[in-house]
This record gives sequence, C-alpha cells and structure tokens, in this order.
Amino acid sequence: GTSIPCPNLLAWDDDGLLCAVAYGSRVVIYLSNPPSFTLLGSVNVVGGSLLGEAEESIISLKFIHGVLYCSGPSSVHAIFLGDLADDDSVCELDTYTLATSRSVPLYGADSPDDFAPAPVITSLSRPHILNYHSGGLLVSTDVGLRLVPLSHPLIRIGTLLAANLTEKARKWIFDTPKAHHDYLANFLIRRGRV
Repeated sequence: GTSIPCPNLLAWDDDGLLCAVAYGSRVVIYLSNPPSFTLLGSVNVVGGSLLGEAEESIISLKFIHGVLYCSGPSSVHAIFLGDLADDDSVCELDTYTLATSRSVPLYGADSPDDFAPAPVITSLSRPHILNYHSGGLLVSTDVGLRLVPLSHPLIRIGTLLAANLTEKARKWIFDTPKAHHDYLANFLIRRGRV
C-alpha cells in the first residue's frame, strides 16, 4: 500500500491487534490481522485552536482494555473505537477530553443537550498514561502522579463495554436519566451494541 511517514509515537494493544500511530496531534488507528493491516480511523486529538497558539503534539499513547488513552502537553483524552465487526471498513471513533489544564475547551463547548462529559480542569504538565487505579486513570506528570476521574456515566459505560464487561455496563445504562437516552443510544450503536 502507500508509504507511512515516520510517526512521533506508536502503541500496540496487549493482543497485538490494534496499533495507534501519532503524527503531531493526529492519531491513526489500525487493525493488524495478517496478512492485512486495515485503517480503522483517524482523529485530531489535541491542538491549538485559540488565536496564535501553536499546534500541540501527542506525548503519550496507551491502550487499556480496548480504549485508547492519549495525552498532549496539558490534556488527557479517551478514544473509543467503533464496531470492529466489519474488518474492511473504517470504524467510528468517539474522542473525549477527560482532563485539561486549560480553562477554555480546545474545540469549543458541547451543546447543553449533549451527554458528553465536561473535562476536569486540573494542573497537568506533560501527563503520561499509566493505568487504571481506583476508578480513575493514573497519569504521571512532571510534578507527580494525578488521578483523572472516569466517573462520568458515558466514560464508565464505554470503558466497561470495551473490556467486554457487558453486565456491569448494563447497570450504568439503566441508571442513565431518560433525558440522555438518545445520545447514549447513538454512542452504543457506534460501539456495535444495539
């Protein structure tokens, strides 16, 4: 196929099937199913959107139980992969900023009707993704360890489904307020969980 430029970062999942490649602020995810190497999707994760800001690069990538976590110099993000049932097509990616040092969002605010989580505003200096710990995401920063909460229902449901813990996810789904069911239903459809 086409040549792939030299990446800034590369991460594989524990099974060696999913490969995430970072080019600046863009993440490209591939499925390795020999003899094929299939593009699953691409998303711009971090970047300067405020006037005069330079683009930020991704500094850490890690797959944890089917969810790709990545970080920029002052933010942490989760990327949920879409339905992987069809090996020949690009899947839908959902990206959420979990935490940031900025008081203003990178890409503008979500509409008030959205069920998407608002990022936690906290001091982050070059966070690197480590692992899950006590219901959160443990990151190492220049000033010590930080625990980024994963308590928003959408994030919790996404992480449980990615880890194939369907019964636990179902409890969170049933506890979701009816006002958010449409947004949640679309999220679940994109995961292949009708």
